[in-house]
Amino acid sequence: MRDRKRLENILKESDGEYDMEESQAYERLDAIHRALLEIPYEYRKAVVESTFKRQKNIEMYIHENTLKKYKSKFLYHLAKNLSLYW
Repeated sequence: MRDRKRLENILKESDGEYDMEESQAYERLDAIHRALLEIPYEYRKAVVESTFKRQKNIEMYIHENTLKKYKSKFLYHLAKNLSLYW
């Protein structure tokens, strides 16, 4: 993830002025990244588009049940990584 590397660099160079906001942003991006790693590579793009962009017409053919399965798995792991679900 492009933003993850950028935030890592900002945190290394930070003088402490925005430490809390930057670290929270990094933790959230890291949680998204770790949740995406739980999804098979070929379905990641469809899950992201379906979840964040709320697109129903996805360019690649994926059965509706398969998309729902991996979308719910992604959301479960995201909530778990953000400590919203035990």
